[in-house]
Amino acid sequence: LHQNLLITKHSFAGTTMGYMGPNSCALGKGSAKNLKSSGWRYEERLKNVLIRNQDWAKVTKKYDSPSTFFYFDPPYMTEKGTWGYKPMLPTTIAKVLKKLKGKWILSYENTPEMRKLFVSKKYRVRTIRQTYQLSGKNQRVSELLIRNF
Repeated sequence: LHQNLLITKHSFAGTTMGYMGPNSCALGKGSAKNLKSSGWRYEERLKNVLIRNQDWAKVTKKYDSPSTFFYFDPPYMTEKGTWGYKPMLPTTIAKVLKKLKGKWILSYENTPEMRKLFVSKKYRVRTIRQTYQLSGKNQRVSELLIRNF
C-alpha cells in the first residue's frame, strides 16, 4: 500500500515521468518514511478497497453492484499515444457507464461530444480547470467530472 501511494502521489498518467520529472520517485530521504508513517490514515479507510490492473469493462462487469463505487480516468482522445495507452471513445465509455448499478465518477476531457452523451437529470456534470506541468511548462486545461449520484 505504501509503495503504491508513494508512486501514485508523485507520478502522472501512471508513469514516473510526472510532475517532478523522471526521478520523481527518487525523492528526499524522508519521503517514503513519512508516507509510511502516515499511511495509517489511509489504511483503515482503504481496507476493503480493491485496486485492479485489468480491462476496465471486465472489472465493471465483475464487481458492479448497488454498493460499488467506481472512479474512471481513462486516456483522453486528444492524448493519442502520449502515454502508451489506447484512447477510449466517449461513446464506448458512456455505453458501459450508463448500465452500471453502482455509483461512479468519470473524469474526462471537456468536449462537446462528452457533454452531449451525459445530458440527463441522472448525471451531474461539473467543469474543473487544472494546471499541469509538462516539459517544464504550465498547461491550463478544462476537464469534466461526471457522476451518476
